[in-house]
Amino acid sequence: AMPVLVIAALSAWRGWPQCVTRGALAIAGLLIFYSMALAAYHSGVEWRWWEGPGDCGATAGNISADVNDLLADLTSKHPPACEDAAGRFLGLSFAGWNVVASLAMGIVALRSAARKQA
Repeated sequence: AMPVLVIAALSAWRGWPQCVTRGALAIAGLLIFYSMALAAYHSGVEWRWWEGPGDCGATAGNISADVNDLLADLTSKHPPACEDAAGRFLGLSFAGWNVVASLAMGIVALRSAARKQA
């Protein structure tokens, strides 16, 4: 959504037709609400309200060329589960705060797109 918001700001600053600015704001608002939906899904997985994807896991870290080291790493390391929040602030995980921020920014973007020029 950020590149679309840059286009909206640029079009307002350069005095392009209002339909460009409003259209960009409307598209950005919809993209932000899509981001909010993804964050709500992730937050729901963290609160165990529903199941997460089956292939959830961590990325590879240091990879050794020795087969014995690889086998030892497989048995000793466990990737974090998607249900475990990386951290919480004021009771909400980062995904939860993403929902809150996306809701606010989406409302601002769509209201700005619908607003008549002052």
